[in-house]
Amino acid sequence: MRKVLVVDDSICARKFISLVLKRNDYVTFEAEDGLDALEKLTALRVDLVVVDRDMPNMDGMAFVRSVRNNFYLLDTPVVMVSDCLDEEEESNALEAGVDLLFAKPVSSDLFVSRIESLLSERADGRSAD
Repeated sequence: MRKVLVVDDSICARKFISLVLKRNDYVTFEAEDGLDALEKLTALRVDLVVVDRDMPNMDGMAFVRSVRNNFYLLDTPVVMVSDCLDEEEESNALEAGVDLLFAKPVSSDLFVSRIESLLSERADGRSAD
């Protein structure tokens, strides 16, 4: 089973994303902000992180930059969800190292489908090395 860390300051959003993933045979862990997530990532080995853009203490963008600057985490796929998504935000997120970006509310079918594709591409890329 694939493991996913869901990072969002909204407990409702975390629970919704976790439920969608669990229904599709993922094991989920939860963190309430970027700092909490970085701490949990030191102990967890996950296949993917889903992170909200706007959070207190450490927002999603700062979190992604921290992940991409950490040798042990830099290859971890990161999916970002955001309340308001415009071209500038999308560009900034992709530049920071986000692999997929979704606007809230997230369509659960599209969300799972795109995550599956991302993880399959990553697995295929590793097996080609």
